[in-house]
Amino acid sequence: MKNLDQELVDYLRGPAPHKLEIGAGQNGKQGWLATDLRSGSSAGGLRIIALDASKDFPIPSDSLDFIYMEHMIEHISFEKGQGMLAECNRILKPGGVVRIVTPSLGLLIKMISSDRSALEERYRKWSVETFVPDAPRITNAFFFNNFVRAWGHTFIYDHETLILAMRLAGLEMIKVCDLNVSEHSALCGLENVARLPPGFLDLESIVLEGVKGVSPIPLSAGENVALGKLATQSSISKWSREATPRKDATRVVSGSFSGTYNCHTDLEDKPWWRVDLERVC
Repeated sequence: MKNLDQELVDYLRGPAPHKLEIGAGQNGKQGWLATDLRSGSSAGGLRIIALDASKDFPIPSDSLDFIYMEHMIEHISFEKGQGMLAECNRILKPGGVVRIVTPSLGLLIKMISSDRSALEERYRKWSVETFVPDAPRITNAFFFNNFVRAWGHTFIYDHETLILAMRLAGLEMIKVCDLNVSEHSALCGLENVARLPPGFLDLESIVLEGVKGVSPIPLSAGENVALGKLATQSSISKWSREATPRKDATRVVSGSFSGTYNCHTDLEDKPWWRVDLERVC
């Protein structure tokens, strides 16, 4: 890892923001510290540094502003993915952001159902014909096995499980993003959509961003830290004022008060209401 150490030192001495790509392959990006399992050069001649993302990173804590990985985390087990995400959280500066793009289990479930759009049908046909050319016909089994077993895939995530993994690693303020879109300019336009036929990368991917938490923020007296935050509850009832649990629960954090009650769960065992404050308070 001596090459990584010296390359890292040189990179971190340069101007911020400092950005790390994990699993860059041949697609290293200008201004990013590009890493992959083996060292080499990108298609554009940029240096790719060897980094085994399933092990501890030889990178100082609180040293990076952004981390990016595209179709990488699915190549290691869930347990090793947890370790990698924890390392990402460690090496990010407080407030730093990690962006993860990975194949979607939700798409897989949709694709083997009969409820497929025209684009999804084209993707299914293209996938089998391209990667399973010996298949006697296009079936769900050939598509499914190729999706989960090819390219060294080990663990395919859905939104719920990837959000859980990121939270368990200490990341906060997790957001679902569109392909190539972010509120952070450094994370816009990164996805390599040209490597697949039009629309296919967007179709097969989920994109999430998470933030390394900062120190607890001191509060002023009487500050409403829940105002406008994302709220939900276990159910609604005939007394609820809105049609869905999320809309009913959101009344509590709207800043408006009815004088009686703002939301109401059903008569059930262990009802609950919760709000995501999006920060440590």
